[in-house]
Amino acid sequence: MHFRLFDLNLLRVFEALYEDRNATLAGRRLGLSPSAVSHATARLREAVGDPLFIRVPGKMVPTQRALEIAPSILEILRQLQDVLESKSFVPAESTREFVIATVPYVSLVVIPPLLRVLHREAPHVRLRTVRLTDHSVRDLQNGEIDVIVTRVRGEHDGMECHVLFEESLVWVVRSDHPAIREGMTHERLRTIPFARILTPDLWSQQVGERNRTAYADLIERERQGCANEPACEPAVIVPDSLSALVLVLENGFAALVPSRIATRSHLGHQLRSIPISTLNPPAQIGAHVAARSKHDPGVEWLLACLREATDGSVPSGGFCETGGAAGSSDEIVSVG
Repeated sequence: MHFRLFDLNLLRVFEALYEDRNATLAGRRLGLSPSAVSHATARLREAVGDPLFIRVPGKMVPTQRALEIAPSILEILRQLQDVLESKSFVPAESTREFVIATVPYVSLVVIPPLLRVLHREAPHVRLRTVRLTDHSVRDLQNGEIDVIVTRVRGEHDGMECHVLFEESLVWVVRSDHPAIREGMTHERLRTIPFARILTPDLWSQQVGERNRTAYADLIERERQGCANEPACEPAVIVPDSLSALVLVLENGFAALVPSRIATRSHLGHQLRSIPISTLNPPAQIGAHVAARSKHDPGVEWLLACLREATDGSVPSGGFCETGGAAGSSDEIVSVG
């Protein structure tokens, strides 16, 4: 087929099938019926001279030819998007979908106020959050993600980082817990059984690296000298900070959680908190964007909204202070 006769809309179908690996999901993304997706796929196959996607139970698997041409096609579509969107961005009129990769901690403390800002400034904009993974940096640089919001650690080529706020850890117990009737101290705290978080978001995962031992080490240092043996070991292990807070309130446990979760949640008035006794610098939480996004006014606007949603604790335009090259590690425990 001559290129001049090729329907460029088929490239969007290819993109959706390649990323979703499912014809139904691709159709939903594009607003097409299953039959329309099937027809477009057939035209793609005819134009390229290859099956491109093989249907197997539950998904469509790209062929070797599809894998070979996908990077070029996706890059062409991203360049077209940049050309069309970079000239103007009017928040009140935009229907753009922004994608933020992050962890549950950020979803609890950042996304709700961010949505309020977005609704006020750009009621037709859509926000999609996805879980931070080992591939998120690649997806950010490829344009599949607009912003990564997580703990600041390390330097990465092709990325810029803007500090949003700092976070510290606090111990929390129920405000009417009998063990703290005469005041909350670390000594009294150590008499209370505690709930430990299994994989705390930012204690264990940062951009480009993982460290699953720092949180456990801090817990061990904090619980040294507990007054009775049962309280020395975790009474329960839970998946996240929100689960820990529920057990604090309903079962009388103590838990080590980020201060913003303890103070900003609707449960905050029912909690008493005390900072950790171990010396541990606060963690910086930052918004990571691709260097190429400095020419994208939409992403710049989203950064401004993130700063407002996080109380503007860092001046606009402030850059992250990084702790070294990607992959390095230290003893600073972050949040989750």
